[in-house]
Amino acid sequence: MVLLKSPCRIALFRERVELPLPPKPVLTRWGSWIKTAEYYAENFEILRNFVLEDLDEKDAGSIKEAKNLFLDETIRANLVAIASNLSDIPHCITALEEYGLSLERSTHIVENLRRKMELLPADLRAISRKFENVIDGNTGFVELCRIRDVMRGEVVDDLANIPVEDLLVLKFAPIVSCEVERTFSRYKNIFRDNRHRFLFENLKKFVIVACNQTQ
Repeated sequence: MVLLKSPCRIALFRERVELPLPPKPVLTRWGSWIKTAEYYAENFEILRNFVLEDLDEKDAGSIKEAKNLFLDETIRANLVAIASNLSDIPHCITALEEYGLSLERSTHIVENLRRKMELLPADLRAISRKFENVIDGNTGFVELCRIRDVMRGEVVDDLANIPVEDLLVLKFAPIVSCEVERTFSRYKNIFRDNRHRFLFENLKKFVIVACNQTQ
């Protein structure tokens, strides 16, 4: 992006454009890329005018490249397609990260998104196929869906040997790794580098406080 590491261009952007700065997508988070595409699609004309009229391509090679991209009708069409058809994905990702989500609710979110993926236009079917491959290849998710079916009152023969008490414990089984990541974050907070006088007898109290913050 032409604004990256350029305070003068950032100041010019804030002066000429009444928009927040463009979001910075995270390589490993799909939702951030889609949100970034939505930002550019929703503000395409404003951003294009800023890049084409207010920036000098002689200042940096990235500006020249950005101008060429804004003049490319394929880019414009792709942004519209992404914003129109894939905007539900980041919302579903955020919903699945919620604390204390039931198995019924979690699987409902995924299955609802799955139905929407099946309705994607032909040019975006590759995304739909990728989604199906990820879901079908996740044997753990398939197993949790079968356990969810038992909780709905359905008879699943392969799960008949699982004790009822074990099935009840899985009512709030998470289908994403957010809880594990939150646990690691709390662990790192306890043993951070600047903690030199942390007494063992206070560890129990600290853990209780840290865990209660997620309720």
